[in-house]
Amino acid sequence: MNRKTLLSSFSGFNFVIWILYPLFFCITFGMMVHYCAQPEPFSDDYMKKELFRVYNLEIEKTARFIVIAYNANGSVRWFNLVFLFGAMIILGFQYAVIIFCGIQMQRKMKKELKNFSLPNRKLQQQFFKALVVQITLPTVLFHLPALPVLFSPFFDVKFTFQTGFIYAVFSLYPPIETVAFMLIVSEYSNIFKKSINRRPSAPDVRKRVSDISIL
Repeated sequence: MNRKTLLSSFSGFNFVIWILYPLFFCITFGMMVHYCAQPEPFSDDYMKKELFRVYNLEIEKTARFIVIAYNANGSVRWFNLVFLFGAMIILGFQYAVIIFCGIQMQRKMKKELKNFSLPNRKLQQQFFKALVVQITLPTVLFHLPALPVLFSPFFDVKFTFQTGFIYAVFSLYPPIETVAFMLIVSEYSNIFKKSINRRPSAPDVRKRVSDISIL
């Protein structure tokens, strides 16, 4: 894409589309949570003892959205299933857009980089690899581990754990992303190495001695 095409993609009515795009999925997900994961007597009774045992909290005084696979008679709770699959469809669509844009970017980069110098070509390829890593890291750290947790109730798999460590995993993402970016892009890694290896220069002792002798 040249500069004019890029500007036209984010100006005029296209700018409104870029704003409406994330809002549409946010509103859709919010509606699914509101209508498909609202607390009810059965879900509260199902989670009451476990919530009090693990967190020492009363379920009536806790803000909650509960997803349960089956009713007491063994029938599937379809509205909860709609919520899970709806969330997976939204997330899968975003990944499809990312993969499509990444492939298109890679194809156009191969054509455009032929006109660049070898160092600049290498730098642009490193930036592209860093972008791929930025997409892969949250997938491996957050999204893939969440799949068995979300769908395990439908396979009658029961387990309990406190979710506090999830926030610790979230906090690992920014430093891991930064370190990966610095390791991939040579310019950043070189600057980082220079800043570490840089040592303060030793004071000139001879100059001090000469100044003292003059005084």
